[in-house]
Amino acid sequence: MTATIKQPRTPKAHDHSYTELTFVGISGRDGEIATYGAQSSHDPQRTNLVSIDRETGAILCDCKHAECHPHGKPECWHAREVRKADYARRTAPLVARWPWEGLLSREKRLLGKVAEGKATDADLVTLDLIGDRIAELTVPIAA
Repeated sequence: MTATIKQPRTPKAHDHSYTELTFVGISGRDGEIATYGAQSSHDPQRTNLVSIDRETGAILCDCKHAECHPHGKPECWHAREVRKADYARRTAPLVARWPWEGLLSREKRLLGKVAEGKATDADLVTLDLIGDRIAELTVPIAA
């Protein structure tokens, strides 16, 4: 009998996260357009820019994948993750002000939603932010 060795999963090109998008700035008449950037995988000299109009929900991206699909909604990872990046940018200052008990109670509630399969993208981003904040506040115990 031969044993099968399970190989570690190789990340694919589509394995990206909103945390890879860096806030660039705000534009628009009322500051409704937020722009984020990410290093291009095709050209190390290029930063791809993706913008979201928070009033209309429109998303524009200048990456190679979006250039290959010029008509319709961009289907690149930048477009898939920009809503989460923008939500995280706007929500992080609020999470930073929550007291310890508030962090723990919200974390418990959100973990319950995850367990029930009812968590939204916003819930998952908030859970990430809570985890980061708890890690910041937790002091390691010396051995």
